[in-house]
Amino acid sequence: MDTNRVTVRYAKALVELSIEQNIDKQVYADMMLIVKAMTDYPAFAEYISNPAIASVKKSEKVVLTFKNQLQKLTLDFIILVFNKKREFYLNDICRNALDLLRQHNNTIVARLEMSIEPEKAMVERIKEKFEHKLKQTVELSTETNPELIGGFVFTIDGLQYDASIATRLKKISKELQQNT
Repeated sequence: MDTNRVTVRYAKALVELSIEQNIDKQVYADMMLIVKAMTDYPAFAEYISNPAIASVKKSEKVVLTFKNQLQKLTLDFIILVFNKKREFYLNDICRNALDLLRQHNNTIVARLEMSIEPEKAMVERIKEKFEHKLKQTVELSTETNPELIGGFVFTIDGLQYDASIATRLKKISKELQQNT
């Protein structure tokens, strides 16, 4: 979680309201959507943080863009952020809100990276096994990385298990260089 006091305070306020109104799961989805939009569309993130554009104008555009996808609470919150001229922090506020909502819902984030697209059934089995073992909900994302050659890299709660062929080959290469 980002420790910037502004971003944490705003995130806490949103999370507390969403829990109070029993819409925390919907607000979580809203925060994911905003973060994804800012990550996948750099021009959108640049627009939001552009100081040459009036905050009110940016707020109107963002609300118009997302009004059919977001909860009223989320829209009102975004308007507040822009009215207070804190839009530069929006991405960090959303990320902090996601972290706080994960804590509230006892959820942990994991990522499975493979050289090929994994089968959905296998991903679901991995998710279920970790949920059973950790007694937490696991939010598992997958990523395809052909550079791994084979095997996988699994990251959960900041810990990484690398069982990729690429890493094994690098280790063998390093050992051979040391022995010559």
